[in-house]
Amino acid sequence: MMAPSNTLDSTLTVAFASGDGLRVDAHFGTASRFLLHDIHPDGDRFIAERNVDGQEEHETRIARRVEALQGCRALFCVAVGESARRRLAGAGITAVVVEEGRAVQDLLTRLADPVLRGRLLPRGGVAPSVENRYEAMLAAGWDE
Repeated sequence: MMAPSNTLDSTLTVAFASGDGLRVDAHFGTASRFLLHDIHPDGDRFIAERNVDGQEEHETRIARRVEALQGCRALFCVAVGESARRRLAGAGITAVVVEEGRAVQDLLTRLADPVLRGRLLPRGGVAPSVENRYEAMLAAGWDE
């Protein structure tokens, strides 16, 4: 059996850390609500809202969030710590950091385009927004 592809001939499930359901507005570790959407050749479809408790210890909180996102290919959030990003990656989920307030519908529209999808969700790598942040930090140099 072949692994699912990253093209529009298959369904892609993505999640958004969103308190209001319209914009990405939460850090992965503190988000209490994730909106899941399927993206397929005919468009996108909201499939679920997953709520998680935010009052748990760090390790339990992260584990419950990763568990809530099982089956997703990507998570769009405002920020994510390195250890949490690795745990998500271990579950097959790419963490994509976007600017706070980014419209969920705008991201869904971009993901429908195969070229933009490839830029947002590279196979087996770090999402460009995270990679660019590290490159920017390196380019800025170290000043004590």
